[in-house]
Amino acid sequence: MTIPTGIEIRRRGPAAVLALTGVDARGMFNTKTLQELKEAIEELPRDESVRVIVITGVGDQFCTSGNIGNEPDARAVFAGAFKDLVVAMAQCKTLVALKKRLAEAMENVQSSHPHSGDG
Repeated sequence: MTIPTGIEIRRRGPAAVLALTGVDARGMFNTKTLQELKEAIEELPRDESVRVIVITGVGDQFCTSGNIGNEPDARAVFAGAFKDLVVAMAQCKTLVALKKRLAEAMENVQSSHPHSGDG
């Protein structure tokens, strides 16, 4: 894995903490940060000591939006990088386990409160 410049990777025991440092002053992602985040999410699970990946911001904000840029094909490049990140997250074993636990928790909440969400 190349050394990222838009994210800082810290290890805290079995957790890999990805701190978003490549967002600009307004908390906007750029294409490079999306690509680096995707690479980290693909690489970190290969280390069997990593049991969970935490994505966080630095300072007061996480991320407010995306900085697409001004190049002619910038929108397509940014959209492609975002899609690649979402695919990597969906395939990440640590996130898959989290999604399963969240789905189970939601089922428990819905069975406990059958009328919640019924406008």
